[in-house]
Amino acid sequence: MKTLLSAKRQISIPKALCEELEMAPGSHVEWEIRDGLLIGTPLPKDAWKKLRGMIPRTAAKRGWKAFEDMRREERARG
Repeated sequence: MKTLLSAKRQISIPKALCEELEMAPGSHVEWEIRDGLLIGTPLPKDAWKKLRGMIPRTAAKRGWKAFEDMRREERARG
């Protein structure tokens, strides 16, 4: 299936794929580049709740940079 990147850099996910993955309007997708491919992974509706407590309070005070550092380390471990 093909989709077109809009001028606003938006992509529509085909209905058949949304139905197969049980995605609905408002669903979140995590994006990453792996081996030169863009990978989109649908997140569960309550995925944000699982993030609670993952970042130590001292790191949380550093903000988004701390989160990016943590994700980079996690990916390096495999």
